[in-house]
Amino acid sequence: MKLYFYCAFRIFKGRKPSLKSIDNQKVFYIHSDDLYAAVSYTKYNEFSVTGENIRIHEHIIEEISRKTDIVPFPFNTIAGETIGKGVLNRNYGKLMEILDKIGGKDEFIITAEGKTGKNFKKLFNIKSGQRPGKTLTNDKLMAIGTQKLIARLQSELIKESSDSSFTIMEKSDRFFEGRYLVSKEKISKFKQSVKWLKSLFPEIKISAKGPFPPYDFNPVNIGSEKSQMYGKKFV
Repeated sequence: MKLYFYCAFRIFKGRKPSLKSIDNQKVFYIHSDDLYAAVSYTKYNEFSVTGENIRIHEHIIEEISRKTDIVPFPFNTIAGETIGKGVLNRNYGKLMEILDKIGGKDEFIITAEGKTGKNFKKLFNIKSGQRPGKTLTNDKLMAIGTQKLIARLQSELIKESSDSSFTIMEKSDRFFEGRYLVSKEKISKFKQSVKWLKSLFPEIKISAKGPFPPYDFNPVNIGSEKSQMYGKKFV
């Protein structure tokens, strides 16, 4: 038997929810001092990464997060039965620190894509040709435009987020992917920022998904593979 982890938390505010796991077993709760985890026993080494399994996994996390702050574990996070409490003991300090950081917050994923060359010249009034001491090639012009656009996106999106990370994909139409940790009370303002950026840069396709449990802001890895993110676009 294996132990499947859903999320870690301090204490419940009210009664513990009665929930069924991915393989229809009862979700129960183990603890180390005042740090708890929602888990279930399973005979599987891994679950299939299907939309339905991810939906159940995230439903359990969402129901528990209604009652307390949580640290979510990604889909397919499975630890051996005998080390369940050991996981909590070994990571106690780190998980409590993470709870303080991400408690009461959600994750949003923002992507940007488009044919960048001509758009960036127009958007940022970048002049081609000679400059003192150097010649700007098309590749260089595109790189300058990408940097300027990403800086503009970041400066707006971080206003309403507690933490963020982003990746730049070179030589790809999808050139930017950012992840943002947003307090629940700031979600409305964050969405408004995304809508404003979409109106400011109509030449660029800006997509947004969320809210998700903040998987990417939990660095504690106890299992096999990272969740695939399923979620609705909100703009």
